Amino acid sequence: MGEGGDDTGMVMMGGSVNMDDPCYTTPSADSCFSFNRSDADWTDDLTQLCSAMPFMIGCSLWGQCQNGTASGTYCVLPSLVGDVCIDMPRMKGCEAYNALCGGNATAVEQCMSPGPIPDVLTTFTAKEGLESLCDTHCMAGCGACGSSGDWTTCTDPLMVLARMCFEMEMMPECGATGFTTMCEDEEVKATFPLVCEEPPAPVDDCA
Repeated sequence: MGEGGDDTGMVMMGGSVNMDDPCYTTPSADSCFSFNRSDADWTDDLTQLCSAMPFMIGCSLWGQCQNGTASGTYCVLPSLVGDVCIDMPRMKGCEAYNALCGGNATAVEQCMSPGPIPDVLTTFTAKEGLESLCDTHCMAGCGACGSSGDWTTCTDPLMVLARMCFEMEMMPECGATGFTTMCEDEEVKATFPLVCEEPPAPVDDCA
């Protein structure tokens, strides 16, 4: 279990386990091309990360892969861990990804095929974009994710932003946050149709 928490209630876990293989220290070695971290270990990393900060973009994506609303290229576990750890590289649970995949010189195929989502949206950028949008528009989700909302209310900023950009795709925040670029990738669009095609509407909390 966790090692405690902070005053936001986020659980702090112990970090990645099973990192004894030499590929964790020399991932550029040719012999590491076929090295595979196990699904169980990647899942443990994601569980730790998303228990600590469940509102992260990568955790929202993982949830869709788990519940069957997303499937395909970018639902593989190393890719999902990469989505989180590119966003929040210093978190407990990113140690294995950072060691194996974080450097440009890695030879580990598992890190690169397919790799994280290209231009993956980051969590705090998404929240900043939502605050900007809600300062000028009263839209569903603004009560939870606007300037007055915090991470206890804005529990899925990705899907709130996705819906706003679906309804008003020309809003500058959709481009400035990187959302538009992320969803222009055909493989991303095919894997995550709820994000990039027709996101469900959040509760209309605009007052």
